[in-house]
Amino acid sequence: MYVYRTSEFNHKAQRYNIRDRINALCHELESQRLDEVQAHFEIVYPYLKRRILNHRLICRVVKVDDEDILCLLEIFNRGAREYEEFLDAPVDYGKTHLESQLDFALIREEIAISKIRENQIEEIPALPQNLRPWLEPPGWQMERTNGDWVICETEEWVKYFSKPEIKKDWHLYYQLVAKINTGNAPLSIDIDLDNGDSLSLEAEILTEEEDRTVLTTEDGQSTPDRIKLFGECDRYILYSQLKTTDATIGGVLFLLAAFNRKPSSQEIAEVGHKTTLFNSSNSANILSQTLNLHELTPFARRSYPAYLLADEESWLAIEGGEEANLALSPEEEQILQSVSTSGGNSTLPLFINGRAGSGKSTILIYLFADYCYRKYYNQRGHRRSENLPGELLFLTYNERLLEVARDGVKRLLSSHHRFLAERNQGDEMPDIDRCFQPFQKFLFNLLPLQERNLFNPEKYISFHRFKQLYQGKSPSESFDKAVLQLRQSRRYSPETSWHVIRSFIKGYGQPEPMTPEDYQEEVPRKERTIDLEKFQGIYDTIWERWYKHITQEEGYWDDQDLIARVIQLKCYNPDYVAIFCDEAQDFTRLELQLIMRLSLFSQYNLGYQPISCLPFSFAGDPFQTLNPTGFRWSSIQSAFEGEVITAIDPAAQLKLAINFQELTFNYRSSPPIVGFINLIQLWRHVLFNIHELQPQTPWHPGNFPEPQKFIIGQNITTESLASYIKDTIIIVPCEEGEEAAYVSTDEVLSQIFTQFNSRVVGTDLIEDKPALYLQSPEPIKNILSAITAKGLEFKKVILYKFGEACNNNVWNLKKQAIDEKIKIEYFFNKLYVAASRATEYLFVVDSEKGDRQLWQYASDEALLQAMVGFAKNTELWQEKVRTLTPGTPKTMEELQESNSIAIAIEFETKGLTSANPSLLRRAKQFYSDIGDNTKAKFCEAWALKFEEQFREAGTCFQELGNHNLAWDCFWEGFCWHELVNWYKQHPETQTIERHIGIFMAANPQDLAAINNFTSLAFELQYQLTSNNEQLTSTQQWHKTITQYGNRINLLKNIPDVKSEEWQKFGELLATLEFDRQLNLLAGDCFYCAKNYQQAIFQWEACQATQDPLYHRAQAKLMGMPDGLSYLQEVEVYDVIITEWEEAGKPRDRRWLQYVAIALETKHQYQQSVVVYLWLDQLVKAKECFEKASQDGTPIKLLTILCQYFFCKNHWGEVIDNIVKYLNNVIESEPKKALLKFDIVYELALAELKKDDLNKEQRKSYAAFIKEQVLSIPEWQDYLSIQQVGIALEKLGGLVNTLEFYEQFVEYSDPEVSQFARERWIATKKKHVDYARQQNKPQNFIKIQSELLKKAQIWQISPDAISLMPPAAPKERPIPQRELINSFGTGIIEDKNTSIFQINPELPKQEASKLSGILPITVKSIQGLPSDIEIKELENDILQFTLRHLVIKIMKQTKQVLITDSLNNREVRVDAKQCQINIGDAAIEAPGGKELRFTFFHSSYSGKLLVDDLKSRLELDIQGLTGRISIDL
Repeated sequence: MYVYRTSEFNHKAQRYNIRDRINALCHELESQRLDEVQAHFEIVYPYLKRRILNHRLICRVVKVDDEDILCLLEIFNRGAREYEEFLDAPVDYGKTHLESQLDFALIREEIAISKIRENQIEEIPALPQNLRPWLEPPGWQMERTNGDWVICETEEWVKYFSKPEIKKDWHLYYQLVAKINTGNAPLSIDIDLDNGDSLSLEAEILTEEEDRTVLTTEDGQSTPDRIKLFGECDRYILYSQLKTTDATIGGVLFLLAAFNRKPSSQEIAEVGHKTTLFNSSNSANILSQTLNLHELTPFARRSYPAYLLADEESWLAIEGGEEANLALSPEEEQILQSVSTSGGNSTLPLFINGRAGSGKSTILIYLFADYCYRKYYNQRGHRRSENLPGELLFLTYNERLLEVARDGVKRLLSSHHRFLAERNQGDEMPDIDRCFQPFQKFLFNLLPLQERNLFNPEKYISFHRFKQLYQGKSPSESFDKAVLQLRQSRRYSPETSWHVIRSFIKGYGQPEPMTPEDYQEEVPRKERTIDLEKFQGIYDTIWERWYKHITQEEGYWDDQDLIARVIQLKCYNPDYVAIFCDEAQDFTRLELQLIMRLSLFSQYNLGYQPISCLPFSFAGDPFQTLNPTGFRWSSIQSAFEGEVITAIDPAAQLKLAINFQELTFNYRSSPPIVGFINLIQLWRHVLFNIHELQPQTPWHPGNFPEPQKFIIGQNITTESLASYIKDTIIIVPCEEGEEAAYVSTDEVLSQIFTQFNSRVVGTDLIEDKPALYLQSPEPIKNILSAITAKGLEFKKVILYKFGEACNNNVWNLKKQAIDEKIKIEYFFNKLYVAASRATEYLFVVDSEKGDRQLWQYASDEALLQAMVGFAKNTELWQEKVRTLTPGTPKTMEELQESNSIAIAIEFETKGLTSANPSLLRRAKQFYSDIGDNTKAKFCEAWALKFEEQFREAGTCFQELGNHNLAWDCFWEGFCWHELVNWYKQHPETQTIERHIGIFMAANPQDLAAINNFTSLAFELQYQLTSNNEQLTSTQQWHKTITQYGNRINLLKNIPDVKSEEWQKFGELLATLEFDRQLNLLAGDCFYCAKNYQQAIFQWEACQATQDPLYHRAQAKLMGMPDGLSYLQEVEVYDVIITEWEEAGKPRDRRWLQYVAIALETKHQYQQSVVVYLWLDQLVKAKECFEKASQDGTPIKLLTILCQYFFCKNHWGEVIDNIVKYLNNVIESEPKKALLKFDIVYELALAELKKDDLNKEQRKSYAAFIKEQVLSIPEWQDYLSIQQVGIALEKLGGLVNTLEFYEQFVEYSDPEVSQFARERWIATKKKHVDYARQQNKPQNFIKIQSELLKKAQIWQISPDAISLMPPAAPKERPIPQRELINSFGTGIIEDKNTSIFQINPELPKQEASKLSGILPITVKSIQGLPSDIEIKELENDILQFTLRHLVIKIMKQTKQVLITDSLNNREVRVDAKQCQINIGDAAIEAPGGKELRFTFFHSSYSGKLLVDDLKSRLELDIQGLTGRISIDL
């Protein structure tokens, strides 16, 4: 079907942000027939209506040149005034507002175009011109004008200037900096010394040609060279002005520190010490040397061109951005320069590989800021008249990193000198928050609403939860079924299992999970990061026997499941022109597939000319990889090229390639430690042929100690070791979580850390090492595995017994199997991670065996040079590797950690950043040991929070006085009672979450709480939480609405709930559109509210037309008996029977066809026999009769069956059933006798024909009368002699009849005797005829003689007697006797009315009698169902209730008031005025004779007829078959 959308419709779809939903709907409709299309809509004649979110689509089917066209006309907001007007009068509203939008000429044109399109092959469109600016390189060209000065700021300056007391006087400091920069600072200034003397320092820079004046104190000490101090008004700046060797800059103004008073010489010396730029003498003074700008950069926190000082607002913006304008290192500048240079080979897409602090995230921030700026501004910094099309996206799984990136980009845009210089002052950047998305939430929001419920947040498995489950712990009650119970799990670490499942089994992008065969045959060797044996083991146990089951059958899920579902459903939009991802070192192929499908460029043909810049950038940290063997660029490159490049450039015409940049500077460790780390990298480079590994360069210069080697038993004793290392960070060669087990089995550490020995309870194997021990309640504070230490940095680190754990064949790998090589490679990765944790001091502590196996190769210069010789680039490595230095008794003392507070801070900071409870508990121990119990408890609270023990965490935070964090825990942990108590303690805080807490904490059956929440929820669903998050997107809302649904379900069993309450419950659930289950429940609520039409609509929208309630509602809406077909369809036979009984058991065939089946199905066979007989379905009646007679035939039932046969003249059936069932009748003999008498009575009155009975049946009847009736002595009390005789005559048994009459020819009653004689003669005449026909003369003569003899005696002429018996008398001997006719017992109240008469009519005379009894006012109402009660109120007002409508009739004023009890809407019909009043509005027909009206929401319509004599109101109410007529 063709679909046409008006311009107004399109405009509103765009405004309401439902364009994509509309497109999807239209796409679906265009392939459907008219009837299928209409099934998607609710009819509001002549229009169609459909819900989308909180909007209502209005459309109409029109004919255009014999084509049915669906025209989408309008979009209303639910509840809007215009929408209400439309619903009240759709035809009138449409004529005024909708029909005018139909331009049929335009419709014809669009349909013609659509028909042409159908016959064309759709081609990928070319890239529009307005998208091409996105493909231009970034604008970070680092060009400077010759002679420009550069201002650099130290870390101390930034810290000083962040202090409020300094920052508030920024304008004074600005004036000082500006004067220094322009050369207007005075020559010198005095500095007060601590001893009361003063010191004069130079205040003007000296050129190199000028003589240097070295100022000294009075005691002769020299002052630092090139250090200046300048100040005014008690505001001082410590600075230096330098000439550099750079040809492009005029010099550097180095801002060292700021003071709000005159500093002492000691304070100046402290600045020198902290910045390492100068000391108390001129020796080793960095600022006194001749350097270039790049050599000065390591000492700067921030830098910018000096011309920005021309504008003080620009300078303030820079100073206000604490993180923005980070001073770029040379390699960072080089990367930005290369990707910003048009035509260069190094461009985007970009992958930056660098460890924490290397600057990789800084580069992403710089580049993303460029694209944000580009969207709104052109290259000249002018605001674009129209923003560039396309969206920007910055993704990361770590929300804390996302906040840093977002704030960093914002600060760059607001304070970086480039943007400040280009942009007009006061021109604010638009909000860019939506560009930054946490990956998981982003994916979750892509899913359709109904799909989101399959991903219950309570069943999400993060790595932290995976690890808990893996170790046999349940994070919460909802995970109890998911805990791993396999003993084989102890062979593999949770990290390795997670990596295998995530990266390969689920995340490799295959249609099905990867098998070991796939891993071996399909995964390139360079991408295989664990050995096949281990993959097979993890696949067979962890995957097949645990994780596969819980994620595919139990509803648990992880990020790979979420991504796979998004891809499967294709519920993403390719709207993004620039996509940046941080923490991308472990992105799976599945994640990369999705990222590429988000790209807008994937929808266009980019041409065939090479593209130098495609805006994708990724950053990864090699130390944070899950890959056991370490980060491999080759693996990343393969994945990115396979998923990213191929998606954009499948034909390789654009010459795209991933630009991999590895940051080579080490920004944390000292030069000696970097040299030793490079040695380990050299081993990896040579042993495993990893070509991309390059040595690092230390960023910070300085004098630092060499790494030391201590061999136990050689240059250190166990006792000495024990005395120094109790607080020093020790990294051991075990897996994460095994630290306590390792300590307990190590002969040295077990003696030092004795407190953990008792916690070991057993042994097992994890990857060939002693393992399963119960984890200690808290980890050993300073013992870490390499995996645990990832991302951490410490001043001092001890590498403990890595040599002893090293494979003794490590230096001869050629003979090793591939799997063994991978294990060794994994070991060296752990060693590299462990060594790179140290910043200033690194110690190796090992046994003699460990020294022989490993460390001697790090201590011998000759062995080192031999290894360098095997490197691919000897010169590159030659000067950047360093050996170990043997430890001495003096350096032994350096093993002892003296700064526990720094370690505590590191554990705390990284624990909070990575949400790691183990790190926080280590911090807790360090804080406890130094006596800071508050910080210790703070760390414990956060650890509990990360472990999702929210109630305990919140309690801790409350005790600490951190009420906001306590609230966070109670809210996040669904601790409703605690949350309510929190609000009681903070009455001044009244947020929307309070309403959620109050409802959830209430008793589930508290109807008042449910009603209160229902009223609030209509508004709550549109509110933001305290964290500015849409309430409806939170887990708490999800849980609350689920609980709301559960409580509504419970109310079904409570009779006190009013219809109005059910209506509100249904409206809320329908409005929420939460999930299918609750949408169904909304229908149930409408049903309970007796709003059957809305219930039906709700269920149909859910495609739940098989629900029994749906059919009950249809039945209610149709009314009875028309609705019985719906009830039968769902086999609710009890309801059918109940409805029939409540209706008075009508015998209307429309009822009976369903009632009969219902009675039979419910084994009510006696009643079903009757109903089937009413329906003339004798076969079914006999079947049910047989079933009813299995345990004895009920006499009443046999009576009914016989009566049916009598009515139908089936006389043979009567005697056959009497013979068959009479002896089986379960009743007393007297009652059986009554049945027998009644059969004879019916037979006597019957008009029996010759063919009605066969010979055998006649004999059976005769025998029955003789043996079963006449044998009863009291038979004459119930039957007259005439009735029995006539019955015998009709049967034709001559002998039996003669014998009967002969008994009464001399009867005392003359009338009886005369009757008997006459009928004897009639019967004898038949006997004579029979003998004549038999041709037996002797018999004939004999019988003839007997006849004549008796006739003579009785003086009766034979010829005067008719052979035909007279009509039997209807009167019985005792007419008032109980049960005189059992055929009327309980079933027939009137013998004259057959039980088998369908829908009998009341005789006219009886109807007139009844009519005369009714009040004159009631007669004016016609068509009311018989069960409707009419009440007479005061002032001659009548009232009755039909379903949900209350109708009052006021005869005096000729008015009718109709009130809908569901929505309280009142409609007043005024016949005198010929008008209808709806609220304040009135609809009139002046001078008219007829006024029609329809109210769809109230499910009724009407017609007011007015003439000179009388007025009449006719009502049609949905669910009633007839029309209600009210004469006024």
